[in-house]
Amino acid sequence: MKPILQKANPSQINDIFSLYKAVVAGVAKTPVNLGWNTEVYPSLEWVTECVNKNEMLIFGDNESIIGACAVNYSVNEEYNQINWKIKTPAEKISTIHAFCVHPDYWRYGTSSVFLKEVIDYCKRNGDAAIHLDVIDTNDKAMKLYVKAGFEEIDRIEMFYEVVGTRKFWMLEYVF
Repeated sequence: MKPILQKANPSQINDIFSLYKAVVAGVAKTPVNLGWNTEVYPSLEWVTECVNKNEMLIFGDNESIIGACAVNYSVNEEYNQINWKIKTPAEKISTIHAFCVHPDYWRYGTSSVFLKEVIDYCKRNGDAAIHLDVIDTNDKAMKLYVKAGFEEIDRIEMFYEVVGTRKFWMLEYVF
C-alpha cells in the first residue's frame, strides 16, 4: 500500500514516539550531531501534546507509521528576527517541527515524498509560506529541503533546550 499523509490520533501516540526513538538511534550511527534526546525532545509529552492539539502529521499506511512531523504556527523567539521574504500574519506561515522518517526508509526517496505531502497540506490550508530551521550539522536534511524548494534565508545561533545554543539554517518555502 502507498503511504499517505494524515493527522495523527491519540491511539497512535506510542507508535509515533517509537518512530522518534528509532530515528534518534539511527542518527546516532551517523556523523550528524542532531542533538535530539527523547527524554527532552521529541519527548512522549511533546508527541502527546502535538497529537492532542491536532498538529501531528504522520506518513504511512494501516500497518506502520514511517514518518512524522508537527506543523503549527509556533516558533522560537529568534524566528521574529529573521528577514523572511513573506511578512504576513503568523497564522498564515506554517512551521515544520521534528520532521523525520524511519531509518529503514532512508535513501529510498521516502523523505522527499513525505515532505511534498506536507508542503501540499500547508498549501491546501491556505498558508502563504512554510518556515523551519535545520541544525547546521544536518547536511542531508538541508539538501532535502533545498531540493524541495526551500530557500536558505539566514544562518543564526538559536537556543533549544535539547541542544543548547547552536547554529541553524533558517529556511523558507513560499507558495
